[in-house]
Amino acid sequence: MKILLGPLLYAAESTAGEWRFRVNLLLDGVAPHENVPLMVESEDQDVEISGPTLAWDFSEVRPDCTLWSWAFKAGRSAEERRIKYRIRESSEGGRTLKEVDSVAVPARGELPRFAFVSCNGVTEEKQFHQVADFTAMWSRLLESHRQVLTHGRDEDQRSGFHVLIGGGDQIYADSLWSKEPLFSIGRMKVEDRCAPLNGSKLKRLQLELRKQYLELYIKRWGSGLVADVLARIPGVFTWDDHDIFDGWGSHDERLQSSPRYQAIFSAAAESFDAFQVGGMTQGGNLKPNDPGRETRAHRMQSVRFHGSDRELEVLLLDLRSEREKHQVLSKAQWSDLSDWLATHAAGKEQPNRHLVVVSSIPLVYMRFRAERINAPFGLEDDRVDQWEHGNHRGERARLIMRLLQHAAEANAQITILSGDVHVGSRGQVRSTLPEHRLPGSSSTVIHQVTSSGIGHPPPTWLQWKAMELVSSEKRDRIADRVVAEILPVTASHRYLRTRNFLSGTFDSVSSGGRSVRLWLQWNTEEWGPISEQVVVET
Repeated sequence: MKILLGPLLYAAESTAGEWRFRVNLLLDGVAPHENVPLMVESEDQDVEISGPTLAWDFSEVRPDCTLWSWAFKAGRSAEERRIKYRIRESSEGGRTLKEVDSVAVPARGELPRFAFVSCNGVTEEKQFHQVADFTAMWSRLLESHRQVLTHGRDEDQRSGFHVLIGGGDQIYADSLWSKEPLFSIGRMKVEDRCAPLNGSKLKRLQLELRKQYLELYIKRWGSGLVADVLARIPGVFTWDDHDIFDGWGSHDERLQSSPRYQAIFSAAAESFDAFQVGGMTQGGNLKPNDPGRETRAHRMQSVRFHGSDRELEVLLLDLRSEREKHQVLSKAQWSDLSDWLATHAAGKEQPNRHLVVVSSIPLVYMRFRAERINAPFGLEDDRVDQWEHGNHRGERARLIMRLLQHAAEANAQITILSGDVHVGSRGQVRSTLPEHRLPGSSSTVIHQVTSSGIGHPPPTWLQWKAMELVSSEKRDRIADRVVAEILPVTASHRYLRTRNFLSGTFDSVSSGGRSVRLWLQWNTEEWGPISEQVVVET
């Protein structure tokens, strides 16, 4: 028996007095119906750990390769605390295989601090050489997590994170096109790539691609600083194109619906469901190797964190599963999103509610003035991907207006977190329409903060100048009395053209009905933590 990947931590719904997460391990040499010869245990007080549950079965791809999950429940005390856990052989006198420290449990009633990351990879291998240390920002994140002493403005600015939010492109799968079978597929004529594939050939292709995506996760998440972070901070992740391959959803629809490309998507979706979702959604409706998984329309997720007098809900949109050239969200996604928002609005009596919406692509960003301008700079697929593209602006407006409406219906503050664009940026949407106003306010504002990327290098100087030359940053009128605009990140920087990650911190428990602020801060490779922060009033 061997641990191939993990431990990987996943955030679960918490209560004001109990902190919950799951720990997953990918094991080699353990069949799905065998007893797992491992124990996950902790010596800390008020910690309960379940027995192992099968989360995924990869035996068809790799014999006796299975993913297992343990559920953690940790009591929340008056003060924040750090707990440890270890993985050891379950036999008498069994060896300890892994010890993990510094898992942060928030104080009773407080909302969790979070880190937000995106773009952990490169499209082309040569881009690894554009940075001196590819994992430098993961090192910064881990260092910040380990610090316990207070610093900065006041006690609300403690270091350490309770939740890791992945905004997309946690895995760059583009490297698979440099090896078989994708190497040959990529060199076929379009007609040949779209051609039918008989049963046995299709089955072999599917198995090989599933194996390669499995190996990719083991390689990218299985060691080093990324593994150290994933073992300590419970995560919740959405995906974007590179978790499948570059530009998925913006390619020719004949290709995307072809047997070969659907085999790629299916393999990518299996690995995402297993490793980024963790084998089971928060609601438990995705089971290990569920036969219905292939027909799932999308992978929208949410997780809720309860405080004593407030609530944080993280809603992660899926902008890739049903994406087409002229569509980002399908009818089924719009319907499910509407149902989810209606359920969320039903809890509007809860004070100090904050909804964080994760949109892997920014809703507010620079707009390209022509439809043909980026091809010479190698950015054509990225341009088509953007919400600002002409194909998607109507759908973008629909989403923005729906979120503004929901803010009023749910009596909740909404903040959007985004990635994808390989720079840090800031935007906002403001509405003065009466139907959008929260009680006691003359307008409703939705802040958007973009953090990108933690690994991918920023655009080169030439690429950036080309983008500035052909783009517009003018205020964007969404509708009457509804305006979106880009705001400077700092007094001297409109964008952060440096690698970065984001931290989010809520004020301590309020008294007397005082509103609770969310403080958002970029930590950058070039300048470290940015002193200017985005302050969101709830």
